[in-house]
Amino acid sequence: MQNGTPVRVRDLGNVVQAPKVRLGQLGKTIHKEDGTILNNDDVVEGIVLLRKGAVAETTLDALHQKIDELNGKNGNAGLLPIGVKLVPHLDRSELMHHTTHTVLRNLTDGVLLVTLILFLFLGNVRSALIVAITIPFAGITAFILMYHTRVSANLLSLGAVDFGIIVDGSIVMVEAILRRREAEILALIL
Repeated sequence: MQNGTPVRVRDLGNVVQAPKVRLGQLGKTIHKEDGTILNNDDVVEGIVLLRKGAVAETTLDALHQKIDELNGKNGNAGLLPIGVKLVPHLDRSELMHHTTHTVLRNLTDGVLLVTLILFLFLGNVRSALIVAITIPFAGITAFILMYHTRVSANLLSLGAVDFGIIVDGSIVMVEAILRRREAEILALIL
């Protein structure tokens, strides 16, 4: 801005559209809400990249709001010209929600399965529950440490929080406590 007036491109030079050689073509099949399929053999592609360290869920929510604003939704007129519409080609939010759901289900199934197997092998409900309770506490501790060390909770880092290691250490401790308790009870009886 100079003296309060904005500097425009036309102030800097002449703007013309020059002929360019077309290097490729992109097509898209659009499935409309009414069930019809529209084959569009000439579309424009754009890519939105997530910044390093950005939260994917909030970024995707903001992106969806902006797309709705541009396309016009909920009775609002869009900002794009008539006949122009932004259509997602690959939306990562569905994959993200599916992955999160799968991880939570696997964790729940794992805790239930571990508790059942521990009860069958240890033969003691309290011992099985004590070992099973260590799983969520270890997970919470791991998440707190991951948060403070700024390690992202992706599938690789979640896979490192291994049930086997957590449960194995807990079983060793519970068995040692049970044996000591049984030995003390036998000593009192004899």
